[in-house]
Amino acid sequence: MLFEIYKKMKINYKHRLFLYFFMLFALFTAGVIILEQSRERKGKTEALEKKLDAYASVINVALQQTKSIDLALTFLPEKMLRVTLIDKTGKVLYDNAIDSISTLDNHLLRPEIIAAQHYAQGSDIRISTSNKQEYLYYAKSFPDYYIRVSLPYAIYVKPFMQADNYFLSPIFDADKVNTENVNYCVDLVKKHPEWRLSLQVHKLIHIE
Repeated sequence: MLFEIYKKMKINYKHRLFLYFFMLFALFTAGVIILEQSRERKGKTEALEKKLDAYASVINVALQQTKSIDLALTFLPEKMLRVTLIDKTGKVLYDNAIDSISTLDNHLLRPEIIAAQHYAQGSDIRISTSNKQEYLYYAKSFPDYYIRVSLPYAIYVKPFMQADNYFLSPIFDADKVNTENVNYCVDLVKKHPEWRLSLQVHKLIHIE
């Protein structure tokens, strides 16, 4: 009798120890994934900022030589590039994404413009108040104006975390497989290919 109780206690202890290390490993893995995603996002953002910096310089040269931003845009590879020309008082002089720039407010207090005032260039990620789209804005200061270039952030940088599949697990009766539940789940998965059948392994090895 005592031996049986001791045996059960030993099994329960092993199960608890297994769950503890499993949870610890899961948390560690999740932390590593989040850290790597953060580094990747930062790296992509910095790379995009360098590209936008080059675009701003090209547009400035075109303005000096041809006085036309539209002409410069025809030679740039990014067809979704948004370009805004802002004078030193914050007034918008040009924006290729807005039909009527007279409706735009003063841009002097935009985060990227404030940064460009102090450090010659600046960037910011936010949703545009004019067209409700999320952009990575990059502004560069020149003697008579600021050139701000931007690209849709979600398309170029932001990682998509959409799941490829969803998992459905049949409910057990205590630690026993319920055939009716399994059959129901199998039929549901067949009707919906985006779903996959998942097994509660901890139930099969008798871990509560």
